[in-house]
Amino acid sequence: MGFGVAVDQTTRWEMGAVALSGGVLIGTVVAIQHGASARRWEAVVIFDALWTACAIYVVLASLAARRRASRLRTFSAPRGVALRRPAWILVKNFVEITGFGTALATAVAAFGFPSVGAGVLLPIAGSGAIWLSPFLREPVALTFEEACLRVHLSKNITFVIPWRSVVEVGQTGPAHYRPVNVRVVDPSRTIASVEPDTARNRGRVQMRLELGEPRGQAISLEPWTAGLDSDTLARLIRSAIGAREPAIN
Repeated sequence: MGFGVAVDQTTRWEMGAVALSGGVLIGTVVAIQHGASARRWEAVVIFDALWTACAIYVVLASLAARRRASRLRTFSAPRGVALRRPAWILVKNFVEITGFGTALATAVAAFGFPSVGAGVLLPIAGSGAIWLSPFLREPVALTFEEACLRVHLSKNITFVIPWRSVVEVGQTGPAHYRPVNVRVVDPSRTIASVEPDTARNRGRVQMRLELGEPRGQAISLEPWTAGLDSDTLARLIRSAIGAREPAIN
């Protein structure tokens, strides 16, 4: 396919969505050209075109992410450079959820209820927009420094994890979504390192610890934080603290 990456079962399902949505779109357009009521099927074409566009984007983004992960296997983090997540990775979750909504809207419109289809799509797309919220985008960047990992919660709010305070780096969750948990020896010191030091900002760091595993003792970093896949992120942190990669049984 020219992308130089393997296609797993998940990507096959995503490609199946492209084939299904594209097939429905072509079939509907052909039916209109052969005399079907354009007014009756216009909404179906619109919803299905959106579904097809979303499905294509998700497939391309998934393949690009796999290719990026493959290139990152030998990546070394530059010191003092803020690493950020590319926008196309962030948008993928939103498009994925919106695509599900457009699929439902297409089916509802096909039964002759286009306004109901729109009513189905809008709240689903709205829920997908949550993935673009500032909370779910935290941290917005990571900076690997000589003495610590600097975590950027936003453009002007940071806290640090000294390498000497890291006691464990683990990954949890299924293969397609594995957050990295950076366990620290003194969580209260990590919270106190936030700049600017305000109660609200300390609460934001505390929330990262509550999301970690073990809860309250580890900073949770989502896959593709700083544009790094889970395995690369874990490898770079282990390398910085001088730890070896965990053995594979």
